[in-house]
Amino acid sequence: MLEQQDYEQLGGMIQTIVAGTLEQKLDEKLDEKLDQKLLVFKKEFTKELKEGLKIELREELNKDLSKTLGEQVDDSITRNNEIIFKRIDDSIAKNNQIIFARIDDSIAKNNEIIFKRIDDSIARIESFLLDEIDRFYTLTKDRLDRLEKKVDEITVYYQSQRSHDDACETLFHLYYQQQEEIDQIKERLALTS
Repeated sequence: MLEQQDYEQLGGMIQTIVAGTLEQKLDEKLDEKLDQKLLVFKKEFTKELKEGLKIELREELNKDLSKTLGEQVDDSITRNNEIIFKRIDDSIAKNNQIIFARIDDSIAKNNEIIFKRIDDSIARIESFLLDEIDRFYTLTKDRLDRLEKKVDEITVYYQSQRSHDDACETLFHLYYQQQEEIDQIKERLALTS
């Protein structure tokens, strides 16, 4: 069997084990409780810290943001104005190019139309003038032909009249010569008688 000494040793061991187990259990319980309290404290501290930091950060951010936003707004307005003015200038330049191209096209088309109309008008006038000249030529030729006929008739009449006048003149001349000769003969007879 076991002796007293063994019992004591066993009792010391059991005590050591029980004390170690108790101590361990107490430590574990204490650690658990401390962990829970630390966790709760940590949560509350973190919450308070977060809220405090949020307020401070908000204030600083608001200050920084108002400065930064003002600068950013100014920068943004400046950039936007530059972009807008550049776009306006580009748009005006493009519109001017388009307008001038359209004006040039319109002038070219109008010139084409005007020159075509002028050419057509000149062709019509030329045709009209040629027709009028031809008509005038025909009328004038007809008149000249009739006039030439009349001149020919007058010439024939004039020649005939002239011949007649020449013959009459010759006859009158002969008559006056005969009359003079008769008057001379009468005078000679009157002197001789």
